[in-house]
Amino acid sequence: MLILADTILPRSLDDIGGGETPTRLRLIAAGEKMLGEEGFRGAALHRIAHAAGQKNKYAIQYHFGDLEGLVDAIFALRLKWVEQRRRDLFECARDRGLLDSLPALLETLLLPMAEQVDDEGRHSYARFWLQHMARPLRLDDTHARTRRKRGPVEYVHVEMARILNLDIDAVALRMHLIGSMVYWALIDRDNGRAMGLPVPTLDITLAGMIAVMETALHAPQWPPLTMA
Repeated sequence: MLILADTILPRSLDDIGGGETPTRLRLIAAGEKMLGEEGFRGAALHRIAHAAGQKNKYAIQYHFGDLEGLVDAIFALRLKWVEQRRRDLFECARDRGLLDSLPALLETLLLPMAEQVDDEGRHSYARFWLQHMARPLRLDDTHARTRRKRGPVEYVHVEMARILNLDIDAVALRMHLIGSMVYWALIDRDNGRAMGLPVPTLDITLAGMIAVMETALHAPQWPPLTMA
């Protein structure tokens, strides 16, 4: 079971998007769902607008400028809540003397992502995140593997580095490589529910994946940052 959270708090875009207009929020929700399910290659902005109930096929361009503007808006909404939740959980772990617990630190990072759902309770943000991570990097991008995360993610990585006796960059790389396992597990659970199959509760799913990740983080041999 989970260590820090007594309850899991599912958060849809309607729950966290109070600062957005209803039209922009519908476009953001439709974009997150469609890009997560169909990918970014050949994304048709007019189809996203139509899925959001907009008659103007240029609604995305009007409100966000282009596809990248829509992607930025999705991340801005989701990550604002995720980062605050991570801060709260990190403070909870510190106050309860759990900063030596690798599972508690993993929960701090991963629980807020597992709580991000759409209006049907599915993990649309996890699907969107994975599709975004699979995109080829542009030349002007800073590589996600080497970019230092700030805020609560860095706080957690510092504590992990101390527990694992690694430098923080090695911890960041390991988390980059194995972190997506949780998103796949959430999506697999959603798919099972859609097919009417018995699935574990969300807290059991997350606790199980944290146990797997803890084992992986302790593995002695990992690939170097760059491969030949």
